[in-house]
This record gives sequence, C-alpha cells and structure tokens, in this order.
Amino acid sequence: MSITTKKSKGIEYVYFQAGVGKTLYLGPKSDLSKIKASNVLEALDYVKKRNYDYSKLEEKLVLMLSPEDRDTYLTKRIPEVQTLLDSDVSHLSDSVKQQYLSRGEQKAVEPTRLRRLEPEMEKDLAIQNVQNNNYYLQTIKAYNIPPFIIEKIASDCNSNLIKKGKIEDRLRSMNDSARKLLHRVFVDCEDDPEGIYANYRFMAYISSMFFKCEILLNEKIPGASGKIHKVPLAVKSNGMYIAVALNKSKGYPVSKREAIKFYEMVDDIKKGEHGNHLAEGILGSSVGFDGEALVTLEKLSESRKKDSKNKTYLKTANFENRVYSVTQY
Repeated sequence: MSITTKKSKGIEYVYFQAGVGKTLYLGPKSDLSKIKASNVLEALDYVKKRNYDYSKLEEKLVLMLSPEDRDTYLTKRIPEVQTLLDSDVSHLSDSVKQQYLSRGEQKAVEPTRLRRLEPEMEKDLAIQNVQNNNYYLQTIKAYNIPPFIIEKIASDCNSNLIKKGKIEDRLRSMNDSARKLLHRVFVDCEDDPEGIYANYRFMAYISSMFFKCEILLNEKIPGASGKIHKVPLAVKSNGMYIAVALNKSKGYPVSKREAIKFYEMVDDIKKGEHGNHLAEGILGSSVGFDGEALVTLEKLSESRKKDSKNKTYLKTANFENRVYSVTQY
C-alpha cells in the first residue's frame, strides 16, 4: 500500500496504490472539493481490511506468550491503542468526536479480553500455532512477495526451495528460518541494523510498480561518461532498461549530496547507449529525506523537462508507517 503524488502543470494529484496492478485516483491535493470520495472510501475499505488482518495476527501472537509476558505486552499495548484513538479524532466535530471517543474507550480495553480466554483454549491455540508450520506460511502467502525475493531469502537462509509450483508449495519447501524471516520483513515490517530488511521491502515495492518486468539486482550499466554504474535495482522490459532505483535503508535521511549523486547517475545512464528507453529513476528511503534533498531533486527535474530527448521522471519513495509514499518530480 502507498499514497503517491504526481505533478502535472504545477498541480499535485494524489493516488492510492492498493497492491500489484491496482491504483485508485483520489484527486488534486490542493482542492478537497474535487477529491473522488468513492475512491477514497474504496481505499479506506482496503486499509481497514489490512488493519483487521494485522489485529488478528497480533491476537494469535499474544496467545503464544506466557501469561507473564502477555501481561507485560498488553500493559504497554493498551495505552498505545488509546493514544492512536485520541490522535484519530482531531479533525472530527465535537459531537461526533464524543461518540467516537466513547466507542474508543471500549475498543482500547478490548485486548484485555485475551486474558479472559479459557485456559484450555489458550493452551490448545498456542500448541497449534507452535506445532503447525502453516502458521507463517498462511500469513506470508497473502502478501504477493515476488519470486526473486523468495529465492534470495531462501539463499540467504541456506534453505531449500523448489524451483516451480504454486506459491504455497514453494513456501512450504523452505525451512523455518526463511519463512520466519519473510514474516518479519513483510508482515511485521521489522528493521535490522544493516538495513537488509528495508531493502527487501524496497525490492518488493519496485517489483509491484513494474509488474511482469524483469528486475535485476546490482546491475552494471555504462553511462555516457564511460563510467560503469553499479545500480542496486534495474528494471527491464523487452530487453531494454526502463527504470533504475536505489534505496537508503539506514543512517541519516537522504542528503542533498546524495540526491545530486543519484541524479547524476540517472542522467549519465540516460545519455548512454543503454538509456534510450530509460523513463524513471526512483530514489527510495527508509530513513526519510532532508528538505534540501527534495528541493534539489525538484529543481533538477524541472531542468530536464526542457530536454525532451533525455526526459526521465525522477521519483522519491519514502517508507513510513508500513507504507510507501511516492512523489514524482
């Protein structure tokens, strides 16, 4: 899921990307009167369903904890839910806000019902989740993870993986470590000190943007200057490069210097012999963007519009709150 914006004639238009091959146009960012309410409601239904799925996963995981650990977790979790509810009603009218908060107070304490489950039910469900290897498999297979990422994670975890077959069969052929890693990366959206998990998610996102295209990792592409650029992610269609992408997964937000370096790489590749069909350069970040970096990219992108022969769209993809927010310059 992601909310993206595209600029046209100085106006920003907002889109909601629900998944692979499904994008909803929401309307102009600056004029709420022209927002397509039906599409916004459809997007909200999609988000609500995903939130429900996450809540059910949380419930199952909580039941796997010992009573002591469960109490510790829920003691911390309940105030978080209440804080979320409070922040969600900031734009409501006073009368509606009061009704919402009344329901919110009930919802905030809902997790405590887990404590009241019959001991036999808790025990049976915990044993079932631990013993049944399908637990991770069933949640992972709903995420449409690209095959090349499944293959890479299997390799990183020294896991077996059948070459062909249904996604469920391929996941079942993996070892527990590989399935748990897929779960941590795509379901829990965890991060690791080296930024590897964030890069996995970025790869999956780029793959969803270019459905049925060839995704290449660490591709070496020569530029017009003669320099060989090692591109973390390159996209090919019919044998031609159509996009290049890289992601900053740890450290400080993307700086002005890094933005310029990215632009220069895209520009050099575009002007080289392999850049005839290059249409997009995507700079991703899991650590945010410095304000100067975004301003610089916008200015550099504007300068390219005068050169129709070497026109390439620049995009930023910022991962925050489990979704990518994409802006086209």
